[in-house]
Amino acid sequence: MSIIRELKQRKVLQTAALYFAVAWGITEVLSFLIERIPVFPVWTDTAIAILFVLGFPVAVFLSWVFDIDADGVRRSDPASGMGKGVIVISLAGLLVLTGALSYLLFPQIQKERGIVAVGDFSTVAVLPFENLTGDPSVGYLGVGLAEDIRQRLASQTDLKVIGRVSLAGFASADLASVRGLLNAGLVLEGNLQSMAGQMQVSLALLDSATGQQVWNNTFSAGETGWGPMRQHIIDAIAELLSLTVKVRSKSNALIPDKALQAYFRALSQLHQPEVADGFFDEAIRLAPEFADAYARKALLRFDMIWLGLQGHVAWEQGEPLIARAKEIDPDNLMADIALGHLQWWAQGDSSAAAETFRRAEQRTPNNPYVLAGLGTALRYIPFKEEEALAYHRRYLALDPLNPDAHLRIAKTLAFAHRMDEAMMHLDRALEIDPGFTRSLDYIANVEAYEGQIANALTTLTRKGEIEGRASDETLTCMADYAIMALPPERSIEFLKRVIARKTGPKDDILSWCWEPNYILPVLLAEATSRFEEAMAMAGQEGEFLISEVQDTINWRRGDHQARYQQLLQDLGPEGLSNYETVTLENAGFFPWAARVLHNAGYIEQAQAMARYALPYQRQIVGPNAHFGIEQLVELLVILGERDEALALIERFSNRFVLRNLYAVRQGRFAPELQNEPQFIALLESLEKRVAEETAEIDRRIASGKIVMP
Repeated sequence: MSIIRELKQRKVLQTAALYFAVAWGITEVLSFLIERIPVFPVWTDTAIAILFVLGFPVAVFLSWVFDIDADGVRRSDPASGMGKGVIVISLAGLLVLTGALSYLLFPQIQKERGIVAVGDFSTVAVLPFENLTGDPSVGYLGVGLAEDIRQRLASQTDLKVIGRVSLAGFASADLASVRGLLNAGLVLEGNLQSMAGQMQVSLALLDSATGQQVWNNTFSAGETGWGPMRQHIIDAIAELLSLTVKVRSKSNALIPDKALQAYFRALSQLHQPEVADGFFDEAIRLAPEFADAYARKALLRFDMIWLGLQGHVAWEQGEPLIARAKEIDPDNLMADIALGHLQWWAQGDSSAAAETFRRAEQRTPNNPYVLAGLGTALRYIPFKEEEALAYHRRYLALDPLNPDAHLRIAKTLAFAHRMDEAMMHLDRALEIDPGFTRSLDYIANVEAYEGQIANALTTLTRKGEIEGRASDETLTCMADYAIMALPPERSIEFLKRVIARKTGPKDDILSWCWEPNYILPVLLAEATSRFEEAMAMAGQEGEFLISEVQDTINWRRGDHQARYQQLLQDLGPEGLSNYETVTLENAGFFPWAARVLHNAGYIEQAQAMARYALPYQRQIVGPNAHFGIEQLVELLVILGERDEALALIERFSNRFVLRNLYAVRQGRFAPELQNEPQFIALLESLEKRVAEETAEIDRRIASGKIVMP
């Protein structure tokens, strides 16, 4: 029997035809429903098509094996005149036919969705829109509108949107670079033209792999105004890519055009925060109900911290702006992003910031602002370094040419004790932008805490050369690191010169270095007997420094009861028993407080606090003891774990921060171990390392590699 006759007899051909007719009809009905019911995921129609294609060989196989007649379903009679080889060839042909149908069907699905090319369209790069109006004064509209569209796509859909910084300098003609460097499958380009007195925005979506135009459309601001038009653009792109628009602003569509133009001007000037700030103010003045303007102005407080705005001022200015944006539009995502950034950067509250960013991530999982903020907040919560690193890598994937993304990864790697990888990302940040001096700041920070003081000062000298004149921030860090190696009198002289050179105070959270105004009185109390001078200087800085300097003096005098009374006064009785959540910002408090309690004779309280803090301190120290080895040893000694403490000293004596030489030399660090051979060897090691670094600093000063103030 021929194969065709066998197929007819078993009604395989009829089954195949019927299957395709039914499948096509069901597909059309479901596609109709999916387009009009936005709850379905974007991949629903593709999943349906896959199921129908995979179901085809199953239906054909069943029709071959079984017959349906008046007696019900029964197994078909064996094939007559057909060998097994023919059957195998027939089945293989069936699989080939299925593959061919898949190949033909999926491009058709994409075409029905509006996409004619096949590629990775999960990521889009929105280039600044070109100004073709002939009026250079309105060029900001193309830049600002593109940034607005970029943020709306990232905030309102699940599309991955390349960050603003990485797009600087790219042109639409350079699609190969966009794809190669940014890994963006789609490129949205546009231009602005003035037609009959009305502004028109022409947009085109390109496949970066082929250069083929996927979609184009023209929108007129004159028909509806800029407010509705910007949302119409998002809706059109979302429909094209079968994306669900999650949240639409309840108020921004009603904003007057002049206010929106001021807002676009502000977005075009984000690289100059002070300038952008003024235009946000103008937008708010022209439209007091403009939620986005309040939110973006609040987020700008975060950017301005890097220009010297103190953290508490940033919060005082940003918090009411966020509250106003949320009052107008409770769903405003940019307000939540601003809140998260300020909770950490301005208030130092990692846990609150992480919670804010997690809520934002649930709404917009591919927003670079959200990923950067969540990764940073998690970095400062114990046991969260790897999770933080995962978020920062996602941030880097969306903004690969942003040196800030590399800096954040580097800092997270450093916290995870992966220093070599951290330095690679810091070098990459400098490669992208040789003027990105924040990278040099952190390189110096890593070098200093690794005990390479001469290298740290050389790095900061390089930073000062880039700046033209060493900034206050650079001088602050040079002072902070130099005292780790210079003898006390040279350190004191150097600190005084730095204080005289500085033009104003800096926020500690910005430079991650202690202010020389704070270091000098502590150094006087710690390394000299000039206690009255130290207290007088501390009195000029406030209660916090007074308390710290007085504690250091009491420490030097061995007055442990005075230290305990001061601790009790600062924290209150409840603070010594009801511990707050440990974070990396406050973890250093617990070993210090436990030592105060222990030396004052409150052994049980000291041990209870030490047991509470020990697991967190172990996590901070990690396997290579890059940070916090001194605090871990203190906790172990307080808990009576002498052998482990001595083993750590013997193994990681090279990880002790050189600044702690004074405490070790004077027997104020782990006093129970002073006579142990490992402790004596530690002191000798610290003395030798400091002497070597001092000599190297002097050599580099003489050769000009280090320029000291």
